[in-house]
Amino acid sequence: MAEEDLFFRLATVILLTVTALFIIIGNSVNLIVLHRVKNFNEVTKTFMKSLAFADLGIGCVLNVLSIGAAAAGHWPFGDGVCGFYGVALVFLEPASLLTLVIISAERYLAVMRPFQYPSLLTLTRARIIVVIAWLSALIFALFYGPLLGRVAVYYHTFHMCFYDPADPTQLDIWGISSICIFVILPFVLIVCIYLRLYLVARRHARQIADSGQQNQAHSSSESKRTITFLIITAGFAVAWTPFATSVLYANFALKRLSPYLGFFCQVMYLSNSWLNVIVYYWKNRAFREELQKIIESIFGRRSNGGNATSHTATS
Repeated sequence: MAEEDLFFRLATVILLTVTALFIIIGNSVNLIVLHRVKNFNEVTKTFMKSLAFADLGIGCVLNVLSIGAAAAGHWPFGDGVCGFYGVALVFLEPASLLTLVIISAERYLAVMRPFQYPSLLTLTRARIIVVIAWLSALIFALFYGPLLGRVAVYYHTFHMCFYDPADPTQLDIWGISSICIFVILPFVLIVCIYLRLYLVARRHARQIADSGQQNQAHSSSESKRTITFLIITAGFAVAWTPFATSVLYANFALKRLSPYLGFFCQVMYLSNSWLNVIVYYWKNRAFREELQKIIESIFGRRSNGGNATSHTATS
């Protein structure tokens, strides 16, 4: 039994470490490409940078601390860090999910109101929206945790710290409400937005197809955009459904899940912080081209440096 627990702990540390690397490297590259790419809407770039910063924080702070706890088999960082983790969790996760909703709403406005879009959503307004979203998440995190007299509790099942009621037998209304407000509600909004966009894009594609072959390229672009929306929505649902369901069950039943199920749910919800990066690079040509330029410049310099060294040594 001890060997089985040791093997599971080792597997947990390895998978959490790989996940952290995906999140940190993916979102760091995302920020670099967003800073360099020119052929991209500045408003959309602003929102995507916000999402990347939130997900990068999840990888650098939350995931790294979870790796340490999983490796130790307990929470080795003290009560103060556990409290910090609980606040950071309820700050960064809502910031990430709120930004996803903002990106979805921005895409809806761009497709449904293309002529009014530039005047309705300026770069200044986009930055204000991002600041409001992050401040809202921070205020909620502070009230959710220390300002309401709740206590930070380490959950070995998830290798995470959550703020719970001071009375462990009390139903966690705030915990249930946070899942509903920052997970279920955003998901419903995103699904509604993308469903509407899907129907509009399909109607446009049919109209374009009927108008003649010269518009086939535009029809293909509409189809790719719709597929991107569906992939992002599906990724969000797949990543968050197990975690949200398990947390709600634990809160209502006042029970803790098995370590195996909890770890699976944790890895799934963390995957949302790097899956978005894969989707954007997969479906966006400008991103792919800029990334290729960066990779070619890095390896090109190394190759040239290596050739120069070899030439000098030969001489």
